[in-house]
Amino acid sequence: MRFEELPTPGPGPRQVLVRVEAASVNFLDLQKRRGELVGQAFYRRGDAGEPELPATLGSQGVGVVEALGPEVHNVRVGDRVAFAGNSYATHAVVPASWLIVVPEGISVEQAAAGMNQGFLAYAFTHFAYPVKPGDWCLIQAAAGGIGLLLCQMVKIRGGRVIGVTSSREKAEFAKSAGADEVVISRESDIAKVLPTGAVSPWFMTGWARTHSRLTSIVSLRVDIW
Repeated sequence: MRFEELPTPGPGPRQVLVRVEAASVNFLDLQKRRGELVGQAFYRRGDAGEPELPATLGSQGVGVVEALGPEVHNVRVGDRVAFAGNSYATHAVVPASWLIVVPEGISVEQAAAGMNQGFLAYAFTHFAYPVKPGDWCLIQAAAGGIGLLLCQMVKIRGGRVIGVTSSREKAEFAKSAGADEVVISRESDIAKVLPTGAVSPWFMTGWARTHSRLTSIVSLRVDIW
């Protein structure tokens, strides 16, 4: 990566200029910096078929609205907003429809760190499978960003959590987020530890080597990629 001075862009129709105050660092950003996603659209602008480099990195951020393009009615200048887009910059032009106003009481750092994972964890525990009191939920990669939030949201809704981690150190993180039980995947065969029909749902936040056998044990699988 390198710093470059570029002209401050101006918003077009239905776009907003955001002064970036905090940029998220998600695993997706690491993959982009490594070049692992070069075959996907992250390095292309418009309908370009080949990657266009250099490219502005960053997939998500939080900042303050500095200017509005025509036909923007959902935000005002001065609003603090979270956005998806090229956030490793001082300013970003973002479609107005992609913006979420950050409520008072939440810092820009908190919003930038938790927006993506928090949105997904909320959607999966409230809509994809509305967790009910007493549900036993199996959470793969329970010590990851989404996994920790899933543990907390399942507990808020009255559910119980079996977390899966790869080490005892990570297991402590899952327990601190509310996991009732933790299975260490390097030490135990998950498919043999869980009794048939004991878990619903299985929140699979990463690739599970035992997924084919676990499918016959859990009653509902929710994939999070």
